Amino acid sequence: MSYSQRMHPDVAVVHNRDVDRVSDLQALVVDWAKRAFPDRNLHTVIHKLLVEEWCELAVSLSRGRYNQIEDELADVMILLLDLCDMLGVDMGAAIRKKMRINEVRTWIVDSHGMSRHSDEDVKSNT
Repeated sequence: MSYSQRMHPDVAVVHNRDVDRVSDLQALVVDWAKRAFPDRNLHTVIHKLLVEEWCELAVSLSRGRYNQIEDELADVMILLLDLCDMLGVDMGAAIRKKMRINEVRTWIVDSHGMSRHSDEDVKSNT
């Protein structure tokens, strides 16, 4: 039984196999989005992502509505994956590529806990 089925047994299974790879999730999302919102475009997806769903996530976090965070994160990810498809980006491949870069970078954490890679890493990648 998948994580989603354990956490939400009352929700119908959307797909008859566990989806555990980002690329598989992207395909599942895009298939649904094309059927549900055939007239969507880059502008509407970006607007929905940044103006609505990202803000709903921020509000849930700031108000301590932790029971809503999973759904809000899922909404953000669904729109992000649909946006990736519109831009021709395979997010699974993009993440794997970026993680190979991140693995060899030197990371600096400032006194506020904010992290960034060192300037030397930026110079060597340009």
